[in-house]
Amino acid sequence: MGGKYGGVSVNSKTGARARVSAPGTGLSYTSKIGSTSSKNNSAKNSVSKSTQQKNSSASPTADKRAQYEEIVKKGNLTKKKAKSLQRTCTIIALSLMLIGLLTISSGILGIILIVLGVFFACTAHTYKNIAKTYFDNVAAPKASTNGVQSQQTIASKPLPQRTVASKQSSAKEETHKITGTSYRQDAIKSLGTPNPDYRLTKEQLIKKNLLNVTIYEYSFKSYKAELVPEPTNEYDSNAIKVVIAGKHVGYVKKGSCAHVKKLMSTNSIKSITATMKGGSSKYISCYDPPKERDEDSYKYESDKGTIGVEIKIQTIG
Repeated sequence: MGGKYGGVSVNSKTGARARVSAPGTGLSYTSKIGSTSSKNNSAKNSVSKSTQQKNSSASPTADKRAQYEEIVKKGNLTKKKAKSLQRTCTIIALSLMLIGLLTISSGILGIILIVLGVFFACTAHTYKNIAKTYFDNVAAPKASTNGVQSQQTIASKPLPQRTVASKQSSAKEETHKITGTSYRQDAIKSLGTPNPDYRLTKEQLIKKNLLNVTIYEYSFKSYKAELVPEPTNEYDSNAIKVVIAGKHVGYVKKGSCAHVKKLMSTNSIKSITATMKGGSSKYISCYDPPKERDEDSYKYESDKGTIGVEIKIQTIG
């Protein structure tokens, strides 16, 4: 006896066997039903496999990601379809295990139903990992751009970066993160070009198909920067301010001032280039196929970030 997703077969020589398959994955499970000990071992093995799968799915390895990818391709799955199959398998699992517990005293049938219930529970867990882990972290990495300048970051917020300053005076190039920029955002914005796409509404961005990209309020080109010592600074007499196109945009970090001053006093600086990135942004994520998209397919995010400034100093010798 059986159906679309499995069944039970009885042979006078080999005994009874239970078979079950999960829709859309190509996964199936067959168990021989014999003596009481084999029944118990079968149930224990199923529970053990379920436990191993739960433990391993928490942080999928390359092999697990490859398995998920194979299931997605074989079943032509989308994130929405995987969630639907997860719910279906969960309902089937709960129903089978409930009926199995109620009929376990009658013998083989109750054990068969519990085994099938455990299998469908494992299958539901697999679909959950596919929907949550594969589509969010593997199949759909975020892209990032501001229309003119690309930024290699997944999050829309500009992340704080450590100053990478060479301690050797013979370095060809060294990079410095500029401080105090949050107090000079207006001056920095005046150096940028407004991005017209930033002014669009969520609906307009979707219509223009600006999906899975970070849209920043301003785009910036590279500028030549000037370093100006500020001995009258009330907080630090060694302060060095950074000036771009006549705009004061911030200061060299306090810990790097002595080193930079030495480069300036020995005429070791060949050029100074400034770059700006970050700021307010919008982002719409959507990974469902066009034919399967609805209102829930689009996730809108906006961020009022700070524009950061970074300079690269090329040295002589």
